[in-house]
Amino acid sequence: MADVESRVAALEALLAGGSSLDSFQKNYSVITDAVEGEGLASPSSIRAGVDMLFIVLCGVLVFFMQCGFIMLSVGAVRRKNAKNIILYILLDATFGAVAWFFFGWAFAYGPNPNASSKFIGAGWFVTYNLPKEEYVNWFFQYTFAATATTIISGSIIERTKVVAYIIYAMLVTGFVYPVVAHWVWSCDGWLSACLDSPLLEIGLVDLAGCGVVHMVGGIGGAVGAAIVGPRIGRYDASGRALAMPGHSAPFLALGVMILWFGWYGFNTGSLLGIVGQETMVPHVAIVTTLGAAGGTLGCLSYSLLVEKHWNVVNALNGALAGLVSITAACASVELWAGLVIGYIGGWIFSGCSWLLTYVKIDDPLEAAAMHGGCGMWGLWAVGWFASPSLMGNDRACGVFYGGCGGWLLGVQTIGIVVIAAWVIALMAVIFGALHLVGILRVAPDEEKAGMDSSYHGGDAYPKDQQADSEPFTTTTLDVKHSALLSASGELALARGLPSDVPCCSVHSDLAVVDEKRTRISSRHGIVGILVLGLLTNLKSLTGTSASRRRTSSMEDSSR
Repeated sequence: MADVESRVAALEALLAGGSSLDSFQKNYSVITDAVEGEGLASPSSIRAGVDMLFIVLCGVLVFFMQCGFIMLSVGAVRRKNAKNIILYILLDATFGAVAWFFFGWAFAYGPNPNASSKFIGAGWFVTYNLPKEEYVNWFFQYTFAATATTIISGSIIERTKVVAYIIYAMLVTGFVYPVVAHWVWSCDGWLSACLDSPLLEIGLVDLAGCGVVHMVGGIGGAVGAAIVGPRIGRYDASGRALAMPGHSAPFLALGVMILWFGWYGFNTGSLLGIVGQETMVPHVAIVTTLGAAGGTLGCLSYSLLVEKHWNVVNALNGALAGLVSITAACASVELWAGLVIGYIGGWIFSGCSWLLTYVKIDDPLEAAAMHGGCGMWGLWAVGWFASPSLMGNDRACGVFYGGCGGWLLGVQTIGIVVIAAWVIALMAVIFGALHLVGILRVAPDEEKAGMDSSYHGGDAYPKDQQADSEPFTTTTLDVKHSALLSASGELALARGLPSDVPCCSVHSDLAVVDEKRTRISSRHGIVGILVLGLLTNLKSLTGTSASRRRTSSMEDSSR
């Protein structure tokens, strides 16, 4: 009883306030010790648990973005390659997890016995000796690594062999990406802002991965697309680009919206906790939203001013371009800057897309322009728009605010150059080696037939569904017209009519019917078939009546 009374007295003293700091700490210690003595969770463990739950949920959102990539990619490719891209993204998650388990995590975040080495991690291989407290970070960072690898898939699909895809996916997730992640996000990395002596006393600012994730994926995809070469039929003999639109705009739209949804976990989760950051989490979410909106507006502006129409696909890509552009800066800029950065990102995506097409780098999903171009812009934008009040460093603010001497912009520029050089060099070696040994690209006849039928046991869509969804063309109408004429001729013979007087008056009226058929088919498609059938039946009835009258006249004459 006395023990309970002492705890109550300590709590009352703590709540009453007005005591000295020493008294406060003493009373707080009494209460926390009592809580732990009763087997209850301490305040510190509760805070850790809340943060852990927040990071896991955000990691699940980031992993769910793989579903968005699947829908986006399926909608952007041709029908004959739908199964192929589904498998490739599944392989990203599967082999990426294996590579991350064996050595990716160790290279990215493992401790290095050589304290002076700031290049790569060298511990916790296959999670050996990994503290359980790090499990949550292992999972969260794995989802980012898988995302970087998936981005590359969009640039090389519809003509890349499965075995080559598996090899590159493991190398990117297991080595190319982890090294960049170590530089920027490990507190032992030479570009890290949390290093004891960061570069230019600032370090690279990249909250959620404009450089670490998107530049690695986008630039890696550009290198891969350049080495594997364009798809058959992408350019004509004169080098002019020919359109190869995807087969499902609704799938593409669904993929974009799933990615937008997952991006909230991507950016807010990169704060690595919510306790003590209750206002920063919604700040990041709002800036992310405005970035996506700005990117959509930027691409719509480009479409209206340059293409002279409302380009839906470009607008959807604009939302992703805005999201990529704001990924590095979402915790460092004011709300209004998110809209501006996203809007500029929409224009940068459109310009990079045109440039890559001009130099004949065939990128079916335009991933290089979106993630590579906008990823570089997003890193650079931090150096222009970073708010002094949010950065908390006198040397680290955007050029537009003045007074910081451009130091942050300098660090961001160095980061862009170094990351780009690393990715170009490594991916050139990987894809170049795959090309030299002859396992990178499929055979031309397999590519023309489609990856699904060549490698995956058949098309993604049943044949009857394909037939139902095929548009009616003049050729289609010719076949149906011939079938109607054939059926009409058989009907005439069945009725005992003379063979030279078919019920449809084919010989005498074929030119007229063909003229009407062509006119109808070109204007009304399926409606034309119905009208043609009606005309055919009318001709049949007319021919039958005329034949009967002719037969009757012959009988009268004979009499």
